Amino acid sequence: MKRKPENYLSSEPKPRRWNIWIQQRKRCFYCCREIDYEDSTEDHFFPRVKGNSAENNIVVACRNCNGVKGSNSPTKFMRKKWKRIYEELT
Repeated sequence: MKRKPENYLSSEPKPRRWNIWIQQRKRCFYCCREIDYEDSTEDHFFPRVKGNSAENNIVVACRNCNGVKGSNSPTKFMRKKWKRIYEELT
């Protein structure tokens, strides 16, 4: 088994994620919460498992939203998210 280099979890920002994070004004694409770069993750807006791996298909999301979205379509994820918010408010 191949070992990962010791500096595998480097604190150096990844250029693509950094640029998208700046373009999104340091906010999660889904919940619009302001997030630190270290807490941001790259997410494929349209899931890769459904054949959408294009470079312009990447957004930056907080760990929570990215984990909850999983391989759901953005529409399905947002419906669930807004339904949960609506239920909490009523």
